[in-house]
Amino acid sequence: MLIALSLNVVYAMWFDKLRANVKVTLGSFDLKITSQKFLCEHCDCDESYVNVSSDGKSAQVFVADAKPNSSIWVGLVLSNEGTLPLKLVQVSISGCNYSEVYVYGPFQAPGTSGVWGRVRLSDLPFLGDVGLPSPACDPSKKLIVWIKMLSPALEGTKAKYTITLSSAISI
Repeated sequence: MLIALSLNVVYAMWFDKLRANVKVTLGSFDLKITSQKFLCEHCDCDESYVNVSSDGKSAQVFVADAKPNSSIWVGLVLSNEGTLPLKLVQVSISGCNYSEVYVYGPFQAPGTSGVWGRVRLSDLPFLGDVGLPSPACDPSKKLIVWIKMLSPALEGTKAKYTITLSSAISI
C-alpha cells in the first residue's frame, strides 16, 4: 500500500505542471515640476509667463514684447515624488534657438538653497552648477533648474517655448 501511494506522488510530481505567479515591484519614479519662476528685464511681464503641464513633466514659456535677443531666465523646482532615486538626464527646449541649462541640488528645501528664494537677474547663473546628468535625487528631494534663453530677434514678437524633462532611475 505504501509503495502504491509513493508511486502516485512520484507520478504527480513528474507529470503535473507547476504554476507560480510572481509579482516584483521595484518602486516608482516620478520627477515633477512643482514650482516655476520667470525673469526677464526687457519683456512685457503682464503677458509673459510659464505654464506647467498638469502632469508636471513639461512647461510652456510664453514671451511677449521682449527686446530682441534679450535674456530670459526660467527657473524650475523639480521634486522627486517617487520612491526611487532619480537623475535628471536631459532638458529639451523646443522653439528656442539658444539656451543654457544650469542644474543645482539636490535640496531638501529649495527656498533655503540660495539658488531659488529672492533671485534677481543679476544673480544668474549661480556657481555650483552640477550639470547633466544630475547627481542622484532621492525621494522627497528637489533639484533646481535655471534655463537661460534668448528672446526672438524681431521687436514685438511673441514666442512660445516648450521645456521637456527626461529622467532615469539612479543606480
